[in-house]
Amino acid sequence: MVDERHKEVQKASTSKGAESPINDATRDESENESSSDSEGLNYGEVIRKELEELKKGGMMNDSRNEMATYRDFMACEVPKIDGMLDPIACTKWLSTVEGAFCTSCCKEKNKVNFALNFLRDSAKMWWEGKIYEKGEEWIGTCTWKEFKEMFTTEYAPVKEVDKIQEEFQTLAQTYATVNEMWKKFNDLIRYCPKYHWNEKLKVEKFQRMLRDDIREVISPFKCTTLEDLLSRARLREAYLLRKKNKETKRKLDFIDRDAKKPKQDQGRRSTILVNSIPARVLYDSGVSVSFVSFEFSKNLSTPPNKLHFPLEVEIASNEIMVVSKVYRDVEIEIDDSVFRIDLIPIVLGAFDIVIGMDWLDRYNANTLCSQKLVRAVNPQGQEIIIYGDKKKGEFKLCSIMKTRKYLPHGCQAFMAHVIDTRCEKKSVKDVSVVNEFIDVFPKDLLGIPPERQVEFQIDLIPGETPIAKTP
Repeated sequence: MVDERHKEVQKASTSKGAESPINDATRDESENESSSDSEGLNYGEVIRKELEELKKGGMMNDSRNEMATYRDFMACEVPKIDGMLDPIACTKWLSTVEGAFCTSCCKEKNKVNFALNFLRDSAKMWWEGKIYEKGEEWIGTCTWKEFKEMFTTEYAPVKEVDKIQEEFQTLAQTYATVNEMWKKFNDLIRYCPKYHWNEKLKVEKFQRMLRDDIREVISPFKCTTLEDLLSRARLREAYLLRKKNKETKRKLDFIDRDAKKPKQDQGRRSTILVNSIPARVLYDSGVSVSFVSFEFSKNLSTPPNKLHFPLEVEIASNEIMVVSKVYRDVEIEIDDSVFRIDLIPIVLGAFDIVIGMDWLDRYNANTLCSQKLVRAVNPQGQEIIIYGDKKKGEFKLCSIMKTRKYLPHGCQAFMAHVIDTRCEKKSVKDVSVVNEFIDVFPKDLLGIPPERQVEFQIDLIPGETPIAKTP
């Protein structure tokens, strides 16, 4: 820009010289010197003004660049952090912020100020405490390196890192997929320095983490790189998943065939624990509340409370019962999960507890009649499956008329004499009249006494003779 103005000044000077007539060459030397000095002064003034304009323009560009940098930094979508005591979350956030610095070409002096805008809750309170401790003048001199060290010390302490290292050593695949284990492996291994530069240790550790049905197949290949090991583990997992899906499809086909059969009652039975005591339970979607039998209610540790208003209940015998008590928040245990239920005591038959819609709705339960199971969500948010009693096999009976037809055709027949050994033996107390003379009879009745010859005679007093009478 200065060069262009310089050329314009030169052009203007040349034009002025061209306009001067030739006969003016006789002008005196002093006039020429004065004209030369005047032109020199104009040229320097132009250069000075142009330099000032360039300087102002540069400052404005710097301001625009800084604004553009923060706008670019915000476009990187850096997540906010609330200051949880979690080394993994702390490390991920710092890594994301540094990536945004690199993408937006952030200057070193702006890094701390940009990052502070994403602190929330306890993290923001922590930083305000640092300002109060060190003074506001310290903020301008704090570098990103200092901030990073303080932040790591606060939210990734040594004790928490030690816990992560222990978790990494005991990490094992159960229900997680290979990809989920790989993500967990990478999150934890950064806190275990001895694995950082040793590929062999990484391969051995990741292989030990895998399930037996995956590890036993890929172990013979003796993988030397994590990439090879991960690829083979994924292939094995995909094969097992396809195999499982085929088996599930067969089961579903079988269930579909069974679903065409006539449906049975709406209730589904299962055994649960109440105060560590097994209870016979009926899951019935036809009742609005849950009940407990009077007999089983004696096992409950919580005392009954009064209902807000009496409740009329129609039982199976079409009788109307009026109940006014309820056991609230009774703990029942199903598959190591503890649930709470309100139970109203009434007369029940074969069941100890009847679970109604109040409990089924509270725990988002679904009753699958065809599979005879109930799906419910425990208080921890995990789904559990409650299986009902399987239908017992029916007796195959045959009439006497059919038996007579089968035997001549060569069918085999067996005769069995069955004794119920579970019957209790009767004691002396169970026999009438005998129980009135317990001190005479032995404790156990051995049965009918054996037959034996009994000699009966009458002994006379010495000196006496029998009395004879004429018939």
